[in-house]
Amino acid sequence: MTAVYVTHDQAEAMSMADKVVIMNAGQIEQFDSPEAIYHHPKSEFVAQFIGKSNRLPSPQGHAFIRMEKLKPHAAANDNDLQFEGSIINARFQGQHYLVEANVAGEKWHFFASQRPTPGEAVSLYCAPEDIQRIHL
Repeated sequence: MTAVYVTHDQAEAMSMADKVVIMNAGQIEQFDSPEAIYHHPKSEFVAQFIGKSNRLPSPQGHAFIRMEKLKPHAAANDNDLQFEGSIINARFQGQHYLVEANVAGEKWHFFASQRPTPGEAVSLYCAPEDIQRIHL
């Protein structure tokens, strides 16, 4: 059975649909599976619209990293990329804190197990393969 369900609730759409259409100003940005939309967005709009993404400038297009891929204060191995920033604020969300940081003039988000102090310096690490690129 085919059904069309219109919602602004991202979690609901991603959990119940086989295919999702992301629209922007009346135009289709991406029509794909929920997994493809989240892990392989076709545009910067989709990357920013679904979940929280941290944008990196890149000469080959736009690059981003999902906030759950960032690890504060500890590299997993010698290949991890490192980003320096300063804490803006943190909000307690039960099992973790949702943290905002200034990284190279961009507002980034990541999860932390302890509340950081605003103004505190932070080192964030991620695996190179966790950087996703969108070619415009």
